[in-house]
Amino acid sequence: MPPEMAPLYPSPGSKNPDSPPCILHPARYNPRFWCSEGTIAMPKNKTHKGVAKRFKLTAKGKVKFKKSFAGHLMSGKSGNRKRHLRKPAFLSGAIAATIKRSLTT
Repeated sequence: MPPEMAPLYPSPGSKNPDSPPCILHPARYNPRFWCSEGTIAMPKNKTHKGVAKRFKLTAKGKVKFKKSFAGHLMSGKSGNRKRHLRKPAFLSGAIAATIKRSLTT
């Protein structure tokens, strides 16, 4: 859709209803965003690479991650503490939903 056919909206922040309308961002009217029907395609969701390196999804959909404080200076920690730090931990609740949304493509 050429910019002259773009939908017009009132200028953001203007309190005057007679102010000239603004055109939506021209990047959205770039031909590579167009569908075959002439409509604008929605942008794709991309995986957040920082999250993908730190979290994994289990087969049941739980969010698994490695516990912190187990990278170095281990001689000052008890064996019981070190053994518990080796085991993976799982997230739950709202933060898990946010991480799942960042991981899905």
